[in-house]
Amino acid sequence: MESDKRFQELINQINGKWDLIIVNMLKTGEFHFNELLKNINGITPKALSDSLKKLLAHGIIQKDIKNINPVNIVYKLTEKGNALINPINSLVNWQIQCDKKR
Repeated sequence: MESDKRFQELINQINGKWDLIIVNMLKTGEFHFNELLKNINGITPKALSDSLKKLLAHGIIQKDIKNINPVNIVYKLTEKGNALINPINSLVNWQIQCDKKR
């Protein structure tokens, strides 16, 4: 079924433990690697690097080089990444409603 295939493609793009957390953080603007590392509780440098590479490959985030010497790299959402914000907010609201019913 086509919808099942599309759903699997979607999940493959954002299925990492940290992927949606990174996207949600980047909704407020651009961040350096170390800023993300510092602000995402429990993530390791390798896990952050792996998630960033995957999100970059799927076109959800982009990496901008702001300065060559010293190198100043920032990560930010692409148009595709920004389109994920409303669905993420809907999932958060769903969780809030579920928590109220407990």
